[in-house]
Amino acid sequence: MSLRRSNVTRNAALVGSLTAVSRVLGLVREMLTAKLFGTSLAQSAFVVAFQIPNLFRRLFGEGALSAAFVPAFSHSLTNETQAEAALLARRVVTLLACLLTAIVALGIITAWVVMPAVEPGGRMALTLPLLRIMLPYAVFICLAAILMGMLNVLGDFSTPALAPTLLNVVWIGTLAGICPWLPEDIWIRVVAVAWSIVVAGVLQLAFLWNALRRRGWSLRPQWDGLRDERVRGVWRRALPAALGAGVVQINVCLDAGLALWAAPWAPSALTYADRILYLPMGVVATAFGTVLLPTFSRQFSEGKLDDLKATVTSALSDLTFLMIPATAGLVLLAPQIVAVLYQRGEFVAEDTMRTARALACYAPGLVIFSIHKVFNPLFHSMRDTRTPMYVSAGVVALNLVLNITFILTWPLEWKHAGIAVSTVISSAVACVILARLAVLRLGRFHWRGPVLMLFKSLLAAVLMACLAHQTHAALSGWLPTGSTMSSVVALGGAIGVAAVVYLGLMALLSYRETRLIVNGLRRRLQRRRRA
Repeated sequence: MSLRRSNVTRNAALVGSLTAVSRVLGLVREMLTAKLFGTSLAQSAFVVAFQIPNLFRRLFGEGALSAAFVPAFSHSLTNETQAEAALLARRVVTLLACLLTAIVALGIITAWVVMPAVEPGGRMALTLPLLRIMLPYAVFICLAAILMGMLNVLGDFSTPALAPTLLNVVWIGTLAGICPWLPEDIWIRVVAVAWSIVVAGVLQLAFLWNALRRRGWSLRPQWDGLRDERVRGVWRRALPAALGAGVVQINVCLDAGLALWAAPWAPSALTYADRILYLPMGVVATAFGTVLLPTFSRQFSEGKLDDLKATVTSALSDLTFLMIPATAGLVLLAPQIVAVLYQRGEFVAEDTMRTARALACYAPGLVIFSIHKVFNPLFHSMRDTRTPMYVSAGVVALNLVLNITFILTWPLEWKHAGIAVSTVISSAVACVILARLAVLRLGRFHWRGPVLMLFKSLLAAVLMACLAHQTHAALSGWLPTGSTMSSVVALGGAIGVAAVVYLGLMALLSYRETRLIVNGLRRRLQRRRRA
């Protein structure tokens, strides 16, 4: 079990360390965005419009088709020849490209037709032009997601983890290098950023395509995909997953629309909070999810169900160990974190308050969302995409009801926070259901390890949070007030103390588990330095 756990942890650490580069760049991107656009209506319209390409990404990219394709590709590579596996990939990619191109073209035409009917200068009048610009990004990012899955199966976790950095580099380059030269009109600058999204999508796809070409994998178009039973099987399994992911992502788009209806600043505030949340999510949970799908697929294909269940419980323990302190820190220091990162330029103190409320309400979702990234790949590895679909559909209904209830009943300045709370609650319900169904499918899991880790982590995190709060208060009192550097030093000192205290307490409470996790991460970093 230790060897299996070490392999998953090391691979997750590799993906996490590389994804961290993208997440940090993403945070820099959001800091520049906040400075230039604040929580303006144009920025909120951009946020809502960008949800649509992300909807397609979840429908046909990393969420659904990739979940169906990766086990099939892994099976073909293991039990057939490389040529057969390459043929499967080419047929799937060609069909996906044709389907997405047709859908995007239809979407652009529809937005163009609807535009004259909307209120001039209104919220939809700003959203639709941005949607027309960014829709083609869906084609490029969905194809890129399939290529990422192929590279992961081939044992290359670094290249796919690096690809998202291209989006952030192009985005930052536009904000810092192009927008300052444009007229001081927020709308013109937001349109420039929208075009940069499309350029970044092209670069991401080209980067991954070239990585596969260097490995000897040709992806030239193959037009006879529907004649291949393997391809039809991938699409049959992808359809339920796409429907399930589609229900979830449509609900995400509805969340954005409801937020825009609740207040012009609400989508922007939620997005800024979400970006902070997804820094630890990307470094840890997304990295684990990326590694777990091919690992689960291989273990299930080989019939090693005990190994499969052991990998699930060890991943849950590791994620709990890492995400509980992050959750406590974000809840306790939300206003200070938001102020240090965003409060400058167009982003004022009122925006800080609104974003901090959303962040504090989102923060408990760190643990919940991480657990979901373990159970979803578990079912997908067993080629069962229907179960997550049914669970998602039921949970989405709950989420939508909670969203509407909170928006209608909570005060204006808290309505957007209600959307965050409903997301966390519904995700928790989904995790409980999936865990129960996993037990029914695979038999008894050894939950003792994750449960003990949860209680130990909670205890250590509470003590850590108290000391971190005291440290921040003391440093803030000693340092000059009103200085950005003072705020950074106070926050950095609190976080540093929190990390040391948490690791020390966990070493006392759970030495063996702490040593396994920390050593796995350290070995991965040492290997990277030697490389």
